[in-house]
Amino acid sequence: MTIHDASKKKRDDKKQDDDSVRKLTTGEVALARTVFATGSITRR
Repeated sequence: MTIHDASKKKRDDKKQDDDSVRKLTTGEVALARTVFATGSITRR
């Protein structure tokens, strides 16, 4: 495996991580908003 292949593999792995993070984040943001909104209403 050449250095170029290694760096390309690293980039591909990172891209996959970014994709899963993005999907997770969208769900978490929606969840966090819901929890935060509910929490704010309850606290008042």
